[in-house]
Amino acid sequence: MSEIQNPEELTVEVVDEFIKRRIERGVRPVSVNSSIRHLKTIFKFTVNRGLLYSNPFASIEFLQERPKEKKVVTLAEEKQLIEAAENAPQSKPLNRLRMSAVIRLAAGAGLRRSEIMNLRWSDINLNTGKIDVKNHDGFRTKNGWDRVTFIACKEALAILRKLKDMGLGSKNGQPFYWADGRHLSDLFKKLKKRAGVNCTLHDLRRSFVTRLTEAGENTMLIMKLVGHGSVEVTRDHYLGLGEKILREAVERAQKHAERALNA
Repeated sequence: MSEIQNPEELTVEVVDEFIKRRIERGVRPVSVNSSIRHLKTIFKFTVNRGLLYSNPFASIEFLQERPKEKKVVTLAEEKQLIEAAENAPQSKPLNRLRMSAVIRLAAGAGLRRSEIMNLRWSDINLNTGKIDVKNHDGFRTKNGWDRVTFIACKEALAILRKLKDMGLGSKNGQPFYWADGRHLSDLFKKLKKRAGVNCTLHDLRRSFVTRLTEAGENTMLIMKLVGHGSVEVTRDHYLGLGEKILREAVERAQKHAERALNA
C-alpha cells in the first residue's frame, strides 16, 4: 500500500493484496490482525469526521489465529519457583519471602498481578485465610466489583504473618506494592529463569483454576473465586484440563466398557 498517495484510492482489492503480501512474507496472523484492527479504527474515525467517503477495511475479516497454548503450572514447578525465590542470591531475606508470597498468592488464591500489588494488610485475615479483593483509591479491580477468595496453604499464611512482623508494607499498608508494575514482571522473569520453569504469573492463576476443577468444584464457584465476569470466560479460557483429570476420564470410560462387556 506504500505506493498509494491518495487514501481515496485505497480499495478493498488493494487491502486484500496488502494482507496477502504480509502473509507471504511470513508475518504471523496475530500481527496481521493487529494491523487490520488498528487500520479499521483509523479509517472509521476519518469516515466519521467526513474526511473520507468509505472505509476500505470495514468488510475485511480477521485471519484465523492459532489458539495460544494454555500453560498449567504443576505442583512440582510451583515448588521450583518457590525454592528459587527463597534461595535467591544477593537478595535480602525480606525480598526472598516477598516473592515467595507472590507466587503462593497467585497459585493458591488465584490473584492477578495487579490485585497482588494493590493488596493491603487490612484485606487479609491471617487467621482464616480470607482475602478481600476490592477497589481502593487509585485501584479498580478488572471488572470493577469486589470479591472474596481464600488462601488455605498454612505455609503461605505463615510467610504472610512473618512478612507483617518484619514490617513489610508498614508505611502504606501494601506489602506487595511496586510503583512500576513492570518491576514485578522483571523480578519474576529472573526468578523463573533460575527455577527453570517457563511460565507467567498469570499461568499460576490459571493453575489455581485448574486445580479447583480437578478437585471437582463447580464452574460457578470457581468464577466467583477468581472474579470472572461470566462462566464462559472461566470455561473457555481458564479450565485447562490437566493430565490427572484426563486420565481419570479415560479410566472411568474403560471401567464402563469392561462392565458392559462382562454383563
